[in-house]
Amino acid sequence: MSLASAMTSAAEVLEQNPPDLVCPITHEIFTEPVINGAGQVYERAAIEMHMRRSNIDPVTRMHLHPSSGLTPVWIVKSRALEFREKTARQCVQQAYHSPGQDAVRYLRRAVELCGDAKFSIQGLSRSCVQYVQTHPSSVHDTVCMRLFAAGLLAAGLKDEAASVYYSLLQEGADRAQQAELLRQCLACWSPDLHGQPDDSTFEKLSRSVERQNSFSWGRIIDIVQDAGFGDTFALRLCEELILRDVAEDSSSSKAEWAMQKEVILKYVQISRHSLASKQQTTDAALTSLTQHLVQQRQTQQSLLQQLQEHQQASLPQPEDKQPKHSVAGKGKPSWYKRRKSVAALGWAAASLLQHDSLALRTFKVASLLCMIHDPHR
Repeated sequence: MSLASAMTSAAEVLEQNPPDLVCPITHEIFTEPVINGAGQVYERAAIEMHMRRSNIDPVTRMHLHPSSGLTPVWIVKSRALEFREKTARQCVQQAYHSPGQDAVRYLRRAVELCGDAKFSIQGLSRSCVQYVQTHPSSVHDTVCMRLFAAGLLAAGLKDEAASVYYSLLQEGADRAQQAELLRQCLACWSPDLHGQPDDSTFEKLSRSVERQNSFSWGRIIDIVQDAGFGDTFALRLCEELILRDVAEDSSSSKAEWAMQKEVILKYVQISRHSLASKQQTTDAALTSLTQHLVQQRQTQQSLLQQLQEHQQASLPQPEDKQPKHSVAGKGKPSWYKRRKSVAALGWAAASLLQHDSLALRTFKVASLLCMIHDPHR
């Protein structure tokens, strides 16, 4: 028997109700079974409503005496409750192990069995039960399964919740929804998605990828990148898929080899993209550093030039180095400022004397000394 046929037969068994535990009027499993005067067992609410309209037994067609009452059947009630709880638990287990519509069918069956009963199933939250009961349309199946996964995670069933999220991922309408479902799936195994997940997370994800047949491995890696986990995460997943398959079975079929080839190509593409991104980052850092060094050197040269100018300005200048356009004799006595005129007058007076006396020689020497010490003569 194939796996598909085995799952189909299991689903049929779970959806079937034992005839001795079903009310002949409601065709549902007993909740409050009672027996009437004709010896037939019915659901209390259903038979009471029938007796208000007629005194004829619905099954045997016997006339019922008005004084005949209804007696609870405790053994039937116990068996019905046991069947509800056992079958509901099995349906919940099948719901998080089955893909697609089969999972929804098991979930709705579990809610049907335990909705009115006074027992709880681990992983089946009250919010999920209430939503499934009030939304019977298949349009709401995705929301039902999301609530079911959230209940499993709240109950500590992390692997089961991740399995439901991954099953929903395969039914996702667009890449954005698939990326969000993948994040929720990984959050079940590794709550801190900002850091790099551990080895067990990659192992569980690669196992889930291998088990499914809806997507190719390359498509899953694309969804990983759409979810924003980065090139490092995608490369690690590629390595897990390639090495895991090689370790498990060296003889692969053509289909398996095609998937391995696709993963290898994805690995190369992501590696090239990652190296290109790192190269661009390195080039940008080097360019920024070069510009900073050039600016720093220019600043140092400007500061050095200002320092040299300041030192030159602070040193005293000798008289022969004074600018040509400076005011001659600035700060000197008044007779020194008029030395040219004094010298000219001396030479004029000397020319009027007829003899070379001592006074004449002395005047000539003084006039000559005044002209020698004048830089603008």
